Amino acid sequence: MAKMGLKVCGWAKMKTEPDDAVPTYEAGKIIGKMVSLNATIKNAEGELYADDKLAEYLSEFDSGDLSMETDNIGLAEQADLYGALYTEETKTLAMKPNDTPPYGQFAGYRVLMINGAKKFRAFRYMKVRCQIPDVTDNTRGNSISFGTQPIKGKIMAPNFGAWYEEIDCESDAAALTQVKTWLGVAAA
Repeated sequence: MAKMGLKVCGWAKMKTEPDDAVPTYEAGKIIGKMVSLNATIKNAEGELYADDKLAEYLSEFDSGDLSMETDNIGLAEQADLYGALYTEETKTLAMKPNDTPPYGQFAGYRVLMINGAKKFRAFRYMKVRCQIPDVTDNTRGNSISFGTQPIKGKIMAPNFGAWYEEIDCESDAAALTQVKTWLGVAAA
């Protein structure tokens, strides 16, 4: 398998997180075009030595750090991610020290090459809480360098069910439909 593309950054705010069922989400949206994604997974590990050798070993998901870049994220969508205030009339985003980012899911899809054929794999992280990312800006010089919009978040396991899912799709359109289904995005 060769990874050769990454598409769509979708977000949906968590609505409920029951103890005995998978989380539910509010209607989500595609918030940008995906540029890059890096998920660093942390595992809780344990070892038991007996009779002078390793007798038992266990490694389980603990949490993860998610860092992504998109082409752009609107101010209203940033307010949703970071628990900030967006005022539609003035088109203003205001962040306060006591803002609390909500939990939500991120979804997108990968473009793969498998045995010479293009394939698509939709994925989602079920419970993520965003952090306000660092900002880097540059002035334009004698050449144009495009900047991107960073997103940082903490991946956690929900009370019930998987913390991550992915599914193989037969086409680009099917992968996009899967992402929109997960996010509850209405069909256009």
